[in-house]
Amino acid sequence: MKKSSEASKDAARPKPKYLMTYLCHVCRVDFAVADTQDPVCFYCEKKTEYSLIKKQKLSPKVMADRLKYVTDRMMQALQGAYSKMPKDSTDETEGKLLNIMSKAKKLKEDVVALPLTLTPKRSKKRVSTKKVK
Repeated sequence: MKKSSEASKDAARPKPKYLMTYLCHVCRVDFAVADTQDPVCFYCEKKTEYSLIKKQKLSPKVMADRLKYVTDRMMQALQGAYSKMPKDSTDETEGKLLNIMSKAKKLKEDVVALPLTLTPKRSKKRVSTKKVK
C-alpha cells in the first residue's frame, strides 16, 4: 500500500500523453521518453543536443512497437558482440554471453506476444435492474 506522501506525488505528476523519440547528436542513437520526462540519451547519458524525430500519442500499440524495436536492437548488439568475441575467449565468457543472449531472446519473444487489447473502463452509467414488461 502506498504512503499518503507517495500517493500525493502520483496525483500531482502529470500523466504522459505522448512518446517522444529523439536522435542524440553526440552518439547518433535514437531514444524515446514520455512527454513528461526530460530527454536524456540512454546510451551516452548526456543532456546534449538532440532532434525530435517522432511524437506519437501513447497507446498500447505504440509502446509495444517501441519495445519490439528496442529488443531487436538489443539482439543485434548481442549478436554483434558474439561474432566479434576474440578467438582466445574462455568457455566461461562465451557461456555468459550465450546465457545473456538466451534471456534477451526470451524477452523479445515475450514482447512480441504482448496482448494489445485495452482493459475496458468501467462505465459510470448506472444499469437499471428493473424488469421490463
